[in-house]
Amino acid sequence: MRTTPRDAAPATGHPVLRAAGLSRVFTGRAGEVTALSEASLTVAAGELVVVRGPSGAGKTTLLNLLGGLDRPTAGTVHVGERELTALREDKVLELRRTELSYIFQSFGLVPVLSAAENVEVPLRLLRTDPAERERRVAHALGLVGLEGHARQRPYELSGGQQQRVGIARALVTEPSLLLADEPTGQLDSATAARIMDLLGELIHQRGLAAVVSTHDPLMVARADRVLEIHDGHLSEPAARGHAPDPLQAAARPVAPVTTEDTAPASAPAEEPQPEPLTRAELRRRRQRP
Repeated sequence: MRTTPRDAAPATGHPVLRAAGLSRVFTGRAGEVTALSEASLTVAAGELVVVRGPSGAGKTTLLNLLGGLDRPTAGTVHVGERELTALREDKVLELRRTELSYIFQSFGLVPVLSAAENVEVPLRLLRTDPAERERRVAHALGLVGLEGHARQRPYELSGGQQQRVGIARALVTEPSLLLADEPTGQLDSATAARIMDLLGELIHQRGLAAVVSTHDPLMVARADRVLEIHDGHLSEPAARGHAPDPLQAAARPVAPVTTEDTAPASAPAEEPQPEPLTRAELRRRRQRP
């Protein structure tokens, strides 16, 4: 691993990931179910793209297709100059080991291995030289602030620390594309915020192209670009005429209530009424010609 981070590429840099017309249809006893319909996107080096949508909308299906874990019913995926969807399985596996990395919601750590050994697994699969492995693992753990926890096993680490190990493992092979499926889904809000800050910083500093699926508004706020997915349809958020985001609406400041706002409206002033006449005055008026 490089001892200095890659120069952060702007969002307008060269495209690392290109997907066009991706569809995935599953066939079961109940018939066909369309999990994804004609999804297209491009992600550049140094760009963090968040895919936002409710559970069951198709986020995981999309990431599986982008990462070669599943084959689309229709459409193409390019990683760099290689068409992932046209490669044989052994070539897809090779590409996943060198150019793609994953961060899982459930951390995906091997319980019997230490933090360092978990980070080392991808390098062992690549048959990296032992001395180089040791150097890369130490550097990756340092990037996520876990250099002092290398020998601890997952059950000895907090949830946030386990996810940091997962991030270090994803970075140790120096991929060009990072895919993360709900990476903060099992973390409390404070830990999730720290993990999201770390992810954003590393993605921009190291020039990674990243696609992160989430429905966490804090993660959405850190994105360079946000895509929405509903019922398998991927789209850019509407710029005009769309319904307001309830989370944003809830965060808007409320105008302070003043006594002028709460005081009841005063009744209109009544015209002055004449004083009632006495009986003597009534008799005098009746006797007048």
